[in-house]
Amino acid sequence: MTVGPGTGCKDEPAQGSPRLVCYEPNYDFGRQNSIDIVEHSFVVKNEGNAPLIIRRVKQFCRCTAGKLSKNVLQPDEETTIDVQLVLYGLSGVVHKKILMESNDPYKPEEALYITGRVTDDILITPFQVSFLGIYDNTKTNKTVYIDVCNPDINLNIKRVESESQYFVPEIKTLEKSKSYELSIHTRPPLPEGLTTGSIRIFTDNDEYGILEIPVKADVFGELIIFPEEIILTIDNSHNTRSSPYVAVIPGKTRIFELKSVISPSPSVKTKIVPLGKSGYKIELTIPMVTKDLEGQKLRITTTVENMKEILIPFRIVDKFNHR
Repeated sequence: MTVGPGTGCKDEPAQGSPRLVCYEPNYDFGRQNSIDIVEHSFVVKNEGNAPLIIRRVKQFCRCTAGKLSKNVLQPDEETTIDVQLVLYGLSGVVHKKILMESNDPYKPEEALYITGRVTDDILITPFQVSFLGIYDNTKTNKTVYIDVCNPDINLNIKRVESESQYFVPEIKTLEKSKSYELSIHTRPPLPEGLTTGSIRIFTDNDEYGILEIPVKADVFGELIIFPEEIILTIDNSHNTRSSPYVAVIPGKTRIFELKSVISPSPSVKTKIVPLGKSGYKIELTIPMVTKDLEGQKLRITTTVENMKEILIPFRIVDKFNHR
């Protein structure tokens, strides 16, 4: 007989059986504020004598499990599961579960836990800022409120910095050491596509010396294309039919024509559906999703001078390893 941490008594694996073990399945992050993000890496190991396949990592609520560096472990091999927990909006005792599904015949499901206590010493509303669907010449602003909720804590802001030239912060004191208003405005010209950054707030409080607010802007180009990649799911046991679509709609260029759509494979059938002034919809019919579509590209040609050719990549995701 052998005893594994957190697993109770189990028989030794039979010849050719994998065995998933996590020696520290419970992570206590202690006491953190609701403005924080908790990050932790769980280490898992195959202590059996056959390959271990981690089929899925299932997260609940706000937990986000990062992609495994390896999902197939040989005997005695290890890998990590990187987990991020956003504490915004939480308070009191927190107990979150992450579930691993594997081919371990003795324990096909293994639970990991993140626990701790969340306080509302400082409240940032909203905790992140998004400028979505704007043009490159748009100057607009968003407002963030920073409130000290704990009467025993004083916090004075010394300075505010932006890591991006496209986001400009301005701070205003509403109540000294207790309440502030942060205005963030865009600085044109903005680059097309997604631009990210953060605003860093430096304070005189030892515990909360730096507060960070993520900022992003999604800026229209000449045309708006979505999705930016075609994600298809394939099942290990059988191939799956799929009917995705791609939309090409006006951005800065209001009037254009879609000239052609070229499929990467004879198995991928395409149909162009005009949407009037709203652009075009490209319907795809894929009777059988296969792995050879991975990395292939759908080629779209238009009359827009600097977007004459648009390439949309295909990405194939295994049903059991999709996270």
